[in-house]
Amino acid sequence: MELANSSPFRYNNHGSAPSSRTNSFKNKPRPRGVQKLIDVPRRNSMPDTGGKELLSVKCGADGEPLRRVRSFKMTSKGIVNRGDTFRQSNSSLASDGSFSEHISHREKHRQRISSESDSVDLDNANKIATSTAIPNVYRVALCGSVGVGKTALVNQFKTSEYMGGFEISIGDEDDEMTVSVLLDGEESTLEFHDVTENQDLLRTLNVDAYMVVFSVNNPTTFQIAKENLNKIRKELKINKTIIIVANKIDLVRKRAVPESDAKKLADTYNCKYIETSVALNHQVDELLVGILRQIRIKRNMKPSDVISESTSKPRVKRSGALGLLDRLFARKPKSGSTCDNLYDA
Repeated sequence: MELANSSPFRYNNHGSAPSSRTNSFKNKPRPRGVQKLIDVPRRNSMPDTGGKELLSVKCGADGEPLRRVRSFKMTSKGIVNRGDTFRQSNSSLASDGSFSEHISHREKHRQRISSESDSVDLDNANKIATSTAIPNVYRVALCGSVGVGKTALVNQFKTSEYMGGFEISIGDEDDEMTVSVLLDGEESTLEFHDVTENQDLLRTLNVDAYMVVFSVNNPTTFQIAKENLNKIRKELKINKTIIIVANKIDLVRKRAVPESDAKKLADTYNCKYIETSVALNHQVDELLVGILRQIRIKRNMKPSDVISESTSKPRVKRSGALGLLDRLFARKPKSGSTCDNLYDA
């Protein structure tokens, strides 16, 4: 006896119900317009402003422009970027970035403190004046051939955001070449001055440090860096901080200047050395902190410290068992160059 089909579903030619799992993957129409979606060019998630939006000046509630302050902290493992903050511009730092006005304002502030209270001695007055919100201003001279990336480095100094190596002109009067840095709780302002087109500024400009930049893929720029170092150290007899910057190390296959040659040059002229890549934002923050760190070390260094190192008494050698222990546990000097350590003297 043949049983009647009591199932409510009608079976198709493949023998499966329309709503079954087997039929869900069969006879499914192919999506249309896939090729059209693939041909659509990729768009940026953010508008392309050429990096100018990242460096735009922000204003406070009163409409006054705010200055961006880069914040860093020194640790045993290196530097820590603590982000950027925005603060009100100091009245002493005019729009033209005048260094003399800043110094005069600082001296007037110190004199006012000492005159208000006769009981405050000079040392305390200096401490109070130093603890004010007025940051120290240091000048840095930029040396190097055209196209080595000096402009891109300064632009990346200004912000923690990735600039992507944008070459924004900083030679206009409206653009400032100043960077405010808060390092270990002490704020300082760095003024960068490009002396590429005016070499006479090396002689006349009173700066605290020099940044000599060259491209690792261009030996000509390395030769120009040698000439700048020879002029600063040999001709002008300047014994201030100099940092040699080997930029564009992302161009590994096109590198033409070996690292050993650059470090040898740094040791010859008693300079610090670092390799950077603005395109990858590699060691740019380390360079910024290293510049400020070297300036502070130089300014805090006393002549007596240098004399004590050169005229230190020779160590008395002991004989016998004590002499053997001295030789076994004596600290050996570090081998190799220390020019790549930007955080120590």
